[in-house]
Amino acid sequence: MFPSKSLPASGDAQEDDVLTLLALPNYKALLLAQPYSTRKSIAHAVVNSVLRNETVMSTPEDVDGVLDLCSILVLDQREGTAHHAQHAAYAQGGNPYAAQHLHNQDPRYNGHHQGGTPLYGGGMGRAMNSRHHMAQYDLEEMAEEQGWLARMVHLFRSDDLETQFSLLQTARKHFIAGGERIRYTLPPLSVSAMKLARRYKLREETEEDWESKMLTLYKFVHQIISTLYNKVESSDACLRLFLLAAQSADETEFEELSYEFYVQAFTIYEESISESRAQLQAIGLVISTLQTARVFSTDNYDTLITKATLHGAKLLKKPHQAAAVLMASHLWWQVEVAGRPSTEEKPLLRDGKRVLECLQKALRIANSCVDERSTVEIFCSALDQYLYYVSVADL
Repeated sequence: MFPSKSLPASGDAQEDDVLTLLALPNYKALLLAQPYSTRKSIAHAVVNSVLRNETVMSTPEDVDGVLDLCSILVLDQREGTAHHAQHAAYAQGGNPYAAQHLHNQDPRYNGHHQGGTPLYGGGMGRAMNSRHHMAQYDLEEMAEEQGWLARMVHLFRSDDLETQFSLLQTARKHFIAGGERIRYTLPPLSVSAMKLARRYKLREETEEDWESKMLTLYKFVHQIISTLYNKVESSDACLRLFLLAAQSADETEFEELSYEFYVQAFTIYEESISESRAQLQAIGLVISTLQTARVFSTDNYDTLITKATLHGAKLLKKPHQAAAVLMASHLWWQVEVAGRPSTEEKPLLRDGKRVLECLQKALRIANSCVDERSTVEIFCSALDQYLYYVSVADL
């Protein structure tokens, strides 16, 4: 797998080789004049060097320059002969990716390897299964390449918080036009932004205009996740990212922002998650995240946990309903969260009556099951929960 530690470093590369390359005034113009295969090989070498040497890019110019060198991995290529080869391949019923390599005499596609038969399809008149194999190859290679870029995002680092935010904005400018590639490149960008939010939180007392900067940062996170959700099929990943953002906003004590992120997570659940087991997993994630929330007022928290419980109780399968309701019982019995102790002004919510209602609801679901095995499994799960609550409180 490329890049690999087993690969030799190109030309005894030093850590600053890539950044030195950016200082050459005409290198970018020269690169753009090269054929597709050359540009792709150079992009691979750049990523390999950055990851191998853990080269930190600490200015927006560095990030912009490196991603320009890797543009063939970041964006669909639509210029020059590669562009014409793509259109020709579509017209002939072939694969545009194969056409790009045909133009550059790649033996995988043009039959120049031993035996004279293309390894990955090769153009007009190929059978449907050959095109399917080629498409699968494309997806696997793209996923691998985008994984390298995703790792590289975490090397966009600066000690200055405003500069760090500029690095992320610069990266977004490049990634946002990547089409299907954004399913791999935008998640690490949003996670890096949430890491930056924690750094800002540590400077709450000393950072000038702190609240405004935090609001701008969370707006950036919201835009990234929304773009990902709207442009590619990634509902599960976006739900998780919105929950992570909600947790981040909760930790930094932005109640309205945290509430909005939870609303977006519920919206994705309602619009895009329909399979019963996937719904159970999604509701489980929502419940586990809400259980650690501490920033909300009583009304906002009650609205969110009631919504989560109702969604769980409406799952299609009875065992899934019972599992969700049993998980939801913990929303009314909060426990201490490490690093965020309860206070007299904001004590832990511990409503034994609502907990008992959830447990009894699970028992009613068990009694309504036709399958005896499901009934027994639900009773056993409910018993576990009863024993837990008996150990911590008298219900």
